Amino acid sequence: MYRDTRREYIVRLLRNKDECSVSDLANYFSVTKETIRTDLAWLQKRGVVSRHHGGVSLKKHLMQNALSQQEYVDMSLLIKQQQQGIGYLTSLDDKGRRMVGKVCVLGSFNVDIVAKVYRFPNEGETLVARETTMGPGGKGANQALAAHRAGAQIHFACKIGRDQFNHFARNHIESIGIGSFTFYESELSTTGCAVIYVNDEGENMIAMSPGANHELSDNDIIQLSHFIAESDVFIVQMENNLAATQLALKCAQKMQVTTILNPAPWSSDVATLLPFVDIVTPNETEASAMSGMVIDNISDAVKAAKHIYNAGQCSVIITMGKRVMTPTY
Repeated sequence: MYRDTRREYIVRLLRNKDECSVSDLANYFSVTKETIRTDLAWLQKRGVVSRHHGGVSLKKHLMQNALSQQEYVDMSLLIKQQQQGIGYLTSLDDKGRRMVGKVCVLGSFNVDIVAKVYRFPNEGETLVARETTMGPGGKGANQALAAHRAGAQIHFACKIGRDQFNHFARNHIESIGIGSFTFYESELSTTGCAVIYVNDEGENMIAMSPGANHELSDNDIIQLSHFIAESDVFIVQMENNLAATQLALKCAQKMQVTTILNPAPWSSDVATLLPFVDIVTPNETEASAMSGMVIDNISDAVKAAKHIYNAGQCSVIITMGKRVMTPTY
């Protein structure tokens, strides 16, 4: 294993454990204790870890420490000068390409059970699926993957259960090459799950059980604050609990980080988030709900976008699915 790769893996291990000993790290990587001490000295110099007798732990971000000492989250603390935190330790992706821009995604991870059918079933009807698969999903995880493949440096944060899908989630994120991530764990709920029908036209119907996705706490957001601060863009959706999503957006806004909201799955609570959002990206169904307008063409979409902008004072991008149309103004 290359030195830089080992140092990244040391940080990954420390994110999942409060602390590690030098001996444990040396055994884990099959290197000498002196090699590990050299790695830890390098990480400590950059403000990433704190060393103590016989071991090491991640260094708490100064802003995170201040926030966690409050009985409530004091937003004024977030506008202080941003400190250098753990951050993104590499500027190359898994194929050696240089990464451009830092994106923090707070969102959902779901296990997707997908049934491919020639058409959607009617009420009470049973259809034989042509194929059924199980794989990783969730709007947050999908956005993180898309941004990663677009060349951004990603930090992905989500909450999962302590169940059979816990390692499945971790293995997926690591396997796609996202080296910076935070998995919070719920002691009460299972990992989120979605049942999806996909028809021959490529359209889908989804029923989702949010599980741990709806248990993000204020403290989880406080721990994430330094990753938000280091990002150029912060992305959220509506698959997490509203209070945590709103708090995270407020943090990003105070730290002058560009915020993007995908308002899906649709909820009228979207309106409470728009004051903290720079860009909102509804599809045509969501844009219709947000604007009260029927969208049949691009001209309708433009009118709906203007209405949403006037209501929320944020930029609007309406996605139109498979439609390819010529504007009619």
